[in-house]
Amino acid sequence: MHRYSLKTQAHEVYRGSFNPKLNTVNVFICSLIAILVFISSCNLFSRSSKPEPEVIVDKDCIFGVKLFNEQTSQNVIGDIAKILRSGNQSRIDELTALYPDFSAAWNSTIRDIKRNYSSTYRVGGFPTLTTAELANPRATTIPAPSKFYLMLYSFLKGPYPSGSLDMEKLTAYKERGDLSIFINTMLRVKLQENCRTVSSEQVRAAMRPAELPANIADCLKNQQ
Repeated sequence: MHRYSLKTQAHEVYRGSFNPKLNTVNVFICSLIAILVFISSCNLFSRSSKPEPEVIVDKDCIFGVKLFNEQTSQNVIGDIAKILRSGNQSRIDELTALYPDFSAAWNSTIRDIKRNYSSTYRVGGFPTLTTAELANPRATTIPAPSKFYLMLYSFLKGPYPSGSLDMEKLTAYKERGDLSIFINTMLRVKLQENCRTVSSEQVRAAMRPAELPANIADCLKNQQ
C-alpha cells in the first residue's frame, strides 16, 4: 500500500510537469529574467564604454587649473579675514549684512564655471559698474553681491580715485573692484589663456574649486 502510494505520487508529479498552465508561467518568468539580464548588461556596457577625459599634460594648463582651484575663493576669504581682524566694527557689520547674498552668488558662480566652462565661457549675472557706482560702493543701484565685493576692495585699497588722470590706475581699480570684470578676467587669465590647447572637458574634469563658507566668521578659521 505504501509502495503504491509513492508510485502514485510520482505519477502525479510527472503529469504536473506537463501542466500547460504551469509551463506558461515558467516560460514567462524565464523570459522576464532574460530581459532584465539583457537590460542590465546594456547599462553596464554603456557605463564602462564611456571614455574618461584624458589627464591634462599641458604644463601651462595644469598651472592655471591649480591656481583656479586653490586661489579663486581662498584669496577672497583672506581679504575678508583682514577686515574681520581689523577691529573696525562698522565695516565688519556692513560686510556681515551683505555676506549671505555675496557668498551664495559667488558659490553658485563657481559651480556654474565647473559645469559649463569652455574656451569662450563668460560669467553672467553681475552688472558692470558705472564710474559713479565705483566711487560710491553704498549706492542703492548696486546689487548686494557686487556691493559686498566693491566695499571689501575699497576697505582694503581705499576709495576709487575719481579725481585721478592716471588711466592705468583707474582701469586697474575697476578691474579689481568690479565683481563682473574681476571674475571674468580671472577666468580668462587663469584658465582660458593657459588651456588653449586643452579640451574644455578635460579642464572641467580637473576643476576642484573651493567655495566660500556659509558664515563670514568662518573666514577666520580658514586662515588659521
